[in-house]
Amino acid sequence: MRNFGFQALLFCSLMLIPACNAFSLSNFTNYQNVIKINDIVASGNKIWAASSGGLLLIDPKKNSQAFYSDIYSFPDVNLTALSMDSKGNLWIGSSLGYIYKRTPAGEFTSYDSYYGVGWGILDIYAYKDYIIVGSTKGCSIFDPQKGTAIRNATAMDTTGDPSVNVIAVHNDSLYVGCNRSYDAFDISGNNFLDGNYLDISLWNPVYTGSAIVSFVDSSGSFMARSGPSLSTGKTLFRCANSADSSSFITADSSTVKIEGTAYVYAGDTVAFNVPGAVTRMSGDTEGNLWLGTDKNFLYCWNGKSASQYKISGPTFNYFNRVYAARNGTVWMTTLASGNPPWYEGIMSFDGKQWGLYNRFSTKLINTFSGGSSDFRGICEDNSGNMWFGTSGSEIYKYYTSQNIWSSYFVSGYVFDSIREYSYYPNYWGIHDAIAQDSSGYMWFSNYQNNTITTGPLVCYNAALSQTPSYRRFFPQGTDYYVQNISSICVDSRGYILAGNNDGRLLILKHNGNPIKEGVQVVLNQSNLSSIPGMYATSGGITWIATGSGLYKYNSVKDSLTADTVVKSAISCIAAETDLILWLGTSGSGLIRYDVAKDSTKTIDM
Repeated sequence: MRNFGFQALLFCSLMLIPACNAFSLSNFTNYQNVIKINDIVASGNKIWAASSGGLLLIDPKKNSQAFYSDIYSFPDVNLTALSMDSKGNLWIGSSLGYIYKRTPAGEFTSYDSYYGVGWGILDIYAYKDYIIVGSTKGCSIFDPQKGTAIRNATAMDTTGDPSVNVIAVHNDSLYVGCNRSYDAFDISGNNFLDGNYLDISLWNPVYTGSAIVSFVDSSGSFMARSGPSLSTGKTLFRCANSADSSSFITADSSTVKIEGTAYVYAGDTVAFNVPGAVTRMSGDTEGNLWLGTDKNFLYCWNGKSASQYKISGPTFNYFNRVYAARNGTVWMTTLASGNPPWYEGIMSFDGKQWGLYNRFSTKLINTFSGGSSDFRGICEDNSGNMWFGTSGSEIYKYYTSQNIWSSYFVSGYVFDSIREYSYYPNYWGIHDAIAQDSSGYMWFSNYQNNTITTGPLVCYNAALSQTPSYRRFFPQGTDYYVQNISSICVDSRGYILAGNNDGRLLILKHNGNPIKEGVQVVLNQSNLSSIPGMYATSGGITWIATGSGLYKYNSVKDSLTADTVVKSAISCIAAETDLILWLGTSGSGLIRYDVAKDSTKTIDM
């Protein structure tokens, strides 16, 4: 069973290429949610946008785009701020405190001064030969020649909140917009470099009670504003974000709902609106208004209509499970909760193109939620078809060669039957784990109110010729009842391992027909911690990831032992080879474990 999940948004290229034993940082590419636009800069005929997953370059006249998210340019791809200096260098800030410079020739330089001290960057402003930095911990003057900060201010007023959301220079004064005020510092003469920014008495605060996120100079009046704003000299554009949900029509003519609506005012008149909330505004040399949104990419308004610019990339904020199929396509599930918006569901990535399958793009698929947010069940069957166990809307099957979806009602909540549907039957059930054994039988975890009487483990044969086609095992009251199974794995000898979040491990086998003949339980272990995943090698060894470390089950010897090398809490597991494991941990980085050498290598940011 080749599946694993990352809580961090990091994919290993080993999923997409043949495995090799040599390890280097070049094997990694970062992917992160790209739907949020944090800042926009126009330079000539080009538009630069800092997104939550990388840097977007748009040439509107050529109708072309380029996207940058490689790990060498951006150790942290969550880009939060942009500024263009007088030499044409693009300066970029990140949420973790990295500063990047991109030259007109396309060369990148990375500075980690603010990353090392935990200053998450919120805004940057190129001034003379320096970069003024606004962060979660104050304001700073960064010297690119020295590669370090030369002046810092960690408190600008008496509110005690050091966050600086936006920066502007106006009439020899440095203005910073904070969470409850805006503040000014005199930078005339030599004060810019020699002034004591730490002296709070030299700052002139104006208490607003709300966060200041933009400064505008409109008709000679310099204003601090609590919403995204832009002045073209003649017209003041401002934004009002509403909590009301809005709908818009996508390219495939399906109606998609999104949280909130942003109304853009030209003066006192509503000019247009876009879905979501506007995060930043910018203007270009053609007189167009560019807007970044929090959940719906980038928009350009030409005075008559608004056009959307999308970024090809992942839309999830959280990846529950990542699965590499045999054809090279990578499948992902997310942390679903409530009534998921348009950007959550099931994602695929074939190395070039991203796909999103949910209730808006695929009529058969419902919301995935309704009581659990795990959504971890993924399995590829022997025919190359994909199975997905959801956290509230039962099980889906994707026929890879035909690009067709079907659904299965498994829980037995209304009637005790399992069969394939060409529509969504509108029943509720949680299935966090799926696997197929060597005899071709599918195994589903089954969590529903009635599983106390029907059983939390289901065996199913998709072949219509077999009657009955399914059997439920271990209802409550039996010796082997396991509530809410979180992972299922099948080893090379056909042994089936099922574990849950309470640390219960059940191992069983069958003689070829479990539906008619039943199963034999060979191990019933209840003293482990949570079991988020397992990996079976070709030699009868299964590695079991738990919240208290790594365990090894040998089906030949019928022995379960704790690994003595890796003792960290493990959140996910994958394999490069049978002897090289990759372990995602809860706070201890990504571990590459060479089993043959009993050695580990830990990878962090």
